[in-house]
Amino acid sequence: FWDFGDGITSIEQNPLHSYDTTGIYTATLISGNGICRDTTYYTIIVLLNTGIISSINNHNLTVKLSPNPAITVLRVKVKEDKGIEEYAIILYDMQGKPVKQIATKQNENVIEISGLEEGVYGIRVLGNNVVGSEKIVKMSEPQISR
Repeated sequence: FWDFGDGITSIEQNPLHSYDTTGIYTATLISGNGICRDTTYYTIIVLLNTGIISSINNHNLTVKLSPNPAITVLRVKVKEDKGIEEYAIILYDMQGKPVKQIATKQNENVIEISGLEEGVYGIRVLGNNVVGSEKIVKMSEPQISR
């Protein structure tokens, strides 16, 4: 069972799908044999509807995270050598499942992470087929004993 994240689903083994609008979509594949089931997630970023891109742009994209480890908020700074107009920022768990996603035109963003469980997360920033990635450690707030 495929769920493309835009309201369209399929039960074909190898479906083809096109997205009509820009955005961040989580495609989900659920497979099973009646006894066992497994789910896989994949984040798809549609920034510009420009057709098929045959090569990756030669941009230098750097992602800086602070603080790291973080407790309640994460600041994401993106620096690149050419003018990228829009970014997708995806925070995902270690199984690859997206837990936070934003589309932005800002080079500096603050992401609320207080609701996430303690652990290690990956962050991926995409812009014009350029990818930057880092890892973040999410810590719980310290408990104050009285």
